[in-house]
Formats: sequence, C-alpha cells, structure tokens
Amino acid sequence: MGESDPVNSGVLQRGINVIRAVPAISRYIPQMHRLSSDAFTNSGDGSGVSVFDESCAITFSGSICAHIEKHYLSKVNDPPAYLRIPCTDLPTGHSLIPDSSAGDQCHMNVAGVRNNALRTWFRDFIKRDNVHFWCDGLESKPYSSPDG
Repeated sequence: MGESDPVNSGVLQRGINVIRAVPAISRYIPQMHRLSSDAFTNSGDGSGVSVFDESCAITFSGSICAHIEKHYLSKVNDPPAYLRIPCTDLPTGHSLIPDSSAGDQCHMNVAGVRNNALRTWFRDFIKRDNVHFWCDGLESKPYSSPDG
C-alpha cells in the first residue's frame, strides 16, 4: 500500500490546527453574539479559504497574533479575530493546498468545497466553545465581541 498524501487527505504535516484570520468588526453579528458565516468562504480568486498552520506560525512568529500582525493585518484590520480549526473538523471533501506565494511559509488554502457547503459547515462549527479568539496586541483572548 502506498502512503497517503497528507496535504490532500486533509491532515497537515506540521500541526493539527489551522487558523483562519478574519476582520473582527465587519464579521461580527452582535445580535447573534458570533461571527457571520461569510467569515469562512472562498476567496474571489478561486484559490479557496485562506488559512495558516498554527504550529508553523508559532514556530516562525512566536504566537498566532504575532503571525497575523506580520502577514495578515492589512487584510483583516485591527483588532483581528481568528478561528482555531482542528484539521479533522474541516469540511468534508476539502483539500489543503500549500501556498507561500505571499511570503508566509505557513499559509495554505482550504479548497474543493463550495461556498454554500462552507457556510453550512461554519454555522455548526462556530457554535462550539474555544474556537474563536481575537488579538489584543499580541495576546489571544476568547472572542465575545471586538470591543471585549
């Protein structure tokens, strides 16, 4: 039997969680006390959902928030929020495609899943405890709202 491809099977080689950085303020729904489901949708260029490997980010940047500040702050604004997603919980049928073209060796795209399926998956996933956080400087805090 040949070995399985760890990227395309949905299991990362480096870590067990991926991080999705999102804009805290524009993606937060105060009435529902959660991020909106469009916080986890495919990018407009068709490459998939941008994520990065948690272990890799901590190794290269010291913390998740430092990694977001270094590589993603211009895209997510301040204060950034993020989702910690176990790779085993990513949507059915996904592929993880490494993509360091923007200078982040920890970056990859969750590809192969349509936006409707992503939104449905996200609505269930976001209800869990300890999956969404925001950055207060370089410190991670449990996410309740962008203003604390």
